[in-house]
Amino acid sequence: MPRWLTNTMIMGFLVAIVISLVVALLPLLRGGETGRKVVVALTWRIGLACALFLLLLLGLATGVITPHGLAPHPSGGSPTHHEQQHPR
Repeated sequence: MPRWLTNTMIMGFLVAIVISLVVALLPLLRGGETGRKVVVALTWRIGLACALFLLLLLGLATGVITPHGLAPHPSGGSPTHHEQQHPR
C-alpha cells in the first residue's frame, strides 16, 4: 500500500473523529434536547477511535506501517555522526 494512501486514511479517521466531537458539542452549547444526538455522535467517535487503533496495530503487524527511529539509542545516548553514517 502506498505511503500516501496510508497517511490519507489515518488523517481521514482523525478528521472524522474531530467532526463527531464537534457534532456532539453543538447541541450541548445550544441547550435544549441534547440526549440522543450527543450519545450517537460520541458513539461514532468511540467506534472510529477503536477502528483507527485496530488498523494501526494491523498496519504495524503486517509491515505496512513501520517505526522510523524515534526509539532511544541502545547505548543510552544519541548516536555519533560516525554511527549515523555507518550503522552496524
